[in-house]
Amino acid sequence: MSPKLDIAIQDTMDAIKILEEGGAEEKVSIINEIKVQMVDILNHFIDCTWGAHYMTLFNKMIIPYLDDPKVLQFVLNGPIIDDSKGNVFRGKSGTKMYKELYFYLMRVEAERIRDFLFIEFNRT
Repeated sequence: MSPKLDIAIQDTMDAIKILEEGGAEEKVSIINEIKVQMVDILNHFIDCTWGAHYMTLFNKMIIPYLDDPKVLQFVLNGPIIDDSKGNVFRGKSGTKMYKELYFYLMRVEAERIRDFLFIEFNRT
């Protein structure tokens, strides 16, 4: 697999097929690539309007592989969370969040992510 895969948009299904059917070495390579591209994956998930695609990204890539709170914080501090939509709330450090996104992200497997969200946004 090329390190220039665009997992968030074009190569999603190729990556998922390898995760489901590939050998151990291929799976490790794809998991590492997902983690490297997690900022792009999260940005695309937040902005995507195609339900099947964003749910696939969420269920197959974000839930199992989002494990770095700094990556999430970087995305939440970026322009993808649009204040003009009016349904944005802020965390302790100024990070921005949508209510629905918060509840999605609380389903991530990594306890470090859930702890970050709970502490940053002081919600359950």
